[in-house]
Amino acid sequence: MCLGPTPYRIIGFAMVWCALVCSPTAMFKDEVSVINQNLQNKSPMSITPFDISQFGTLAQGFQQQATNMVEAGRAGLRKQAEEFAMSDLQDRMPTPGSNKDMAGYGKPNTLIGGPQDEITFGADGFASNVPRSLIGSESSGDWRASNNEKGSSNREGHYGILQFGLDRLDDAKKAGIIPQDMTPEQFMDSEKAQISTSNWHFNDIDKRIRKRGFDKLIGQKIGGTPVSWDGMRSMAHLGGFGGLSNFINSGGKSNPSDTYGTSLSDYGKQHQN
Repeated sequence: MCLGPTPYRIIGFAMVWCALVCSPTAMFKDEVSVINQNLQNKSPMSITPFDISQFGTLAQGFQQQATNMVEAGRAGLRKQAEEFAMSDLQDRMPTPGSNKDMAGYGKPNTLIGGPQDEITFGADGFASNVPRSLIGSESSGDWRASNNEKGSSNREGHYGILQFGLDRLDDAKKAGIIPQDMTPEQFMDSEKAQISTSNWHFNDIDKRIRKRGFDKLIGQKIGGTPVSWDGMRSMAHLGGFGGLSNFINSGGKSNPSDTYGTSLSDYGKQHQN
């Protein structure tokens, strides 16, 4: 059974419209235009199934190119995701070949990753970017200081001379700074582990500050709080880097306090360089 010429023309015009709207390339538009012109030049009774089949062949080519474009797009997105993940991983992991001692944590006078050429070390082993005034605020210099206050993830406990929470100690373990099986008690017993963790911790904060461009704000005031290196380091130590970011991005309006009533801006003002 053969359909009449009018349905063929309707189908043909519909396919022409779809191809013109959807085709991603000028090539397909040109081909559709040629076929459409050929149909226009024919009388309705002279249009054959072969004329209409040309649209089917063209549609198959369009479908294949569209499939190829989608696959290429997916591959590009996968590559971007892999590159981002690798960059984030490199930010977190130790530099290959960095000094490690047999105890499983970095030596006190060794920075793992980061701008080592800009940092010096004191006789106490702490790097120059570790705010000394913060040590007094956190523990009064007591290596075995601890408390049961909850951290950002609601886990109880802060330990050592700089009162590291369990989440940050877990980060230090993942970065290879301290042994995976080190307990809070062992951490407080080891000055070397605490110094290494402190050096890594503030070096990590410095890298994040530079990455976000916050170092360009030094010398300005945000919500009445002067912006300085040690001020930002101390604020990030108290409220996490996210807390520091929120404070800066909100113009100082996001200014949470710990359980003792100490706010981010308090630390920013107290621990100026």
